[in-house]
Amino acid sequence: MTLVYGLRWDVDFAPSSNPGLLAVTGYNLNNLSSLALASPGTPPFHTPYDNIAPRLGLAYQIRENPKSQTVLRGGFGVFYDLATSEVGASLQVGAILLGLSALPVAVASH
Repeated sequence: MTLVYGLRWDVDFAPSSNPGLLAVTGYNLNNLSSLALASPGTPPFHTPYDNIAPRLGLAYQIRENPKSQTVLRGGFGVFYDLATSEVGASLQVGAILLGLSALPVAVASH
């Protein structure tokens, strides 16, 4: 069995472009009547610098023989990426179709 743990620090800088991105003020999900366009040059969100995220991974070798092996792997992590959070949420649809409570997505290189 292998247990891997750690911390990740994420900094998501507010995007900027020329012409500037549109931003809003007065965002309140319970009262959208106060929603208005912000003045030009206002960033769409403030850059957070305190996103410390724990990570935990586990691998357990169930069976090994010369022709095949079986390894059970799992992991947990907290993610703060604002730009792709909607993409991750859309992947949950595939998890429902597969009968999973969460869809693990990982990229690994050795």
